[in-house]
Amino acid sequence: MSRGTLFMRLVGPMQSWGHESTLTSRGVGDFPTRSAVTGLACAALGVERTDEDGLRPFHDLRFAVCELARGVVERDFQTVSGTVDVTGKDRGTLLSPRWYRCGAAYLAAFEGDANFLERLQQALLRPRWPLFLGRKSHVPAAPVALKGAGRDGNIERFFQAQPDARVRCLKQVSGNEAANPVRNPLLQDHPQSFASREFSATYYQEIRVQVAPELITEFWAGLPGRPKQTRSLKGDRP
Repeated sequence: MSRGTLFMRLVGPMQSWGHESTLTSRGVGDFPTRSAVTGLACAALGVERTDEDGLRPFHDLRFAVCELARGVVERDFQTVSGTVDVTGKDRGTLLSPRWYRCGAAYLAAFEGDANFLERLQQALLRPRWPLFLGRKSHVPAAPVALKGAGRDGNIERFFQAQPDARVRCLKQVSGNEAANPVRNPLLQDHPQSFASREFSATYYQEIRVQVAPELITEFWAGLPGRPKQTRSLKGDRP
């Protein structure tokens, strides 16, 4: 089985990738989660929430995501009604703050079976269902798929660790590689079943990387505010 790496462009006016949310408060994380990006990919493929066979190919993929533009955190408010407390009493109308990122840009990657990544690439180019960036109202500003599905090489070939680089990257690692719990978070974001909301734990390393120049060039192509080539080698945006 040949292996490769597929890259996805996650950029739009608004994005929301929550690690922890409740009924009355929906937060936003620093990075898109593996479960959210998997859900986006499943929408492209047309995989139903109850289709565990369709979800199974994602179990063997490695995941990483780089922050190319952090954006700013914004908040809006919605109301929630029809909820009850522990005694069954109607709680009335509740105010629900919703947090999201405005102007953020991320480059996500799946590494694994090249044949499956090729099929996923084609689905992202012609998605079965609409794609969105965390919430249905947050639509992508550019095609999610980048060219070159199943690019030869692993994640480390395209996201090269360098201590002085400016791009933050969250990269999946094995438990043996995760020695520092501060910079190596353990997240419950590997979906085993969307229908029953079952997730397994994934170890990550938060590192600084230099992104391959060809990925940076393609990522910003056609987007407003594209960074100068001299600064884009590390994924910076002016």
